[in-house]
Amino acid sequence: MKTKKLMSMLTLVFLLGVFFTACDNVKDSDLENQATEVLATNPDASDVMVTVMDKVATLSGSVPDDAAKSYVESSVQGVKGIKSVVNNLTVVPPAPDYTQINATLSAALPDALKDHPTVQAEVRDGVIVLTGEVKEKDLPLLMEKMNALNPQGVENNLEIK
Repeated sequence: MKTKKLMSMLTLVFLLGVFFTACDNVKDSDLENQATEVLATNPDASDVMVTVMDKVATLSGSVPDDAAKSYVESSVQGVKGIKSVVNNLTVVPPAPDYTQINATLSAALPDALKDHPTVQAEVRDGVIVLTGEVKEKDLPLLMEKMNALNPQGVENNLEIK
């Protein structure tokens, strides 16, 4: 009877060992695929790559902010079988949108340039770019008018007469 119990216990321990060993036998490539699938649902992670080696996930690429960086890391950490995450992500904020400031500056330029018919101006990324000709005595007034529009900058490519 004792032998039967002992054999039953040994068999149970053996089966549990086999079960836990089999459960931990997940391939790195499978974990990498799972982590990639998790990241595919996050638009902030479109520039993120994940590699897995020895069940350690390494993140590389860029995200728009620190919150996205943390979220991507925790998402990958949540993949069952990944032991740890090395977060090598860089935060690269999106380029500013100058659409509104460009429109505002472009609308104000004709009035600011009405006394300077030989001067042309265009707006690029919030910067007023001046071309054409201007008399030396008129330049300070012209620059004062341009700066009064509050651009990101004024690029002076004028020929001084």
